[in-house]
This record gives sequence, C-alpha cells and structure tokens, in this order.
Amino acid sequence: MTRPKSRTVDDRRDDQLLKLDEVCALTRRDPATERWLRHHKKAPYLWRSGRRLVAWRSDVIAHLDAQREADQQSA
Repeated sequence: MTRPKSRTVDDRRDDQLLKLDEVCALTRRDPATERWLRHHKKAPYLWRSGRRLVAWRSDVIAHLDAQREADQQSA
C-alpha cells in the first residue's frame, strides 16, 4: 500500500481534520485497531498532533479506496 500524495495547505481548504474517534467512526474500526495499524505502518493517514492522533478525511477515504481496489484486483 502506498502513502497518499501530500497536498498543500490550499488543497486542504475544503478538507476536514478528524480526531481518532472520528476516524474510527468513518472506518468502523476500534481505536485500538487504528493505533495498532499506525504502529505497524498500515495506517499512513494517521499522525500525531500534540497528544492526539489525527487524519485528513480525504486521506482516510483515499486509503480505503486503495484497499478496495487492491482487493478487487486480487479477486
């Protein structure tokens, strides 16, 4: 899985910064699972901002889309 392409601040104007609980609601995963995925470098969309884990909504969706496409190609 490749890391989503970085965007500039102007590209992020309409994007939404999500906290870990919001990411979990979007991915339907447990917070512990998201932390485990980040620790094992399988959740490149998460990063630490201060004491919190955060992610851009578009990066989470792009990662989920890439997973779906990889699954469809392997089936």
